[in-house]
Amino acid sequence: MNREQFIADTFEVIEYLCKRFSTDKIYLAAHSFGTPIGIQAVAQRPELYNGYIAISQIADQPRSEQLAHSPLFEEPEKAEAIIESIKN
Repeated sequence: MNREQFIADTFEVIEYLCKRFSTDKIYLAAHSFGTPIGIQAVAQRPELYNGYIAISQIADQPRSEQLAHSPLFEEPEKAEAIIESIKN
């Protein structure tokens, strides 16, 4: 699977929903990993949507991962303590 396939699948599902519910447009809600797909789908075919709702929108995935993981690598002792507290 790649981004283009996810977007194509999104269009297929939306077209099915529009036909099934006799409507020309839908509201699209996307969460986290789905938000880059959703925003591209809306940009490519805006005529299919009444609106787009992003929940936990990904804006800069590499930077987000860097921020989330940096404390684990910078302070391994704290990371170990956090992991142990979760286990208990």
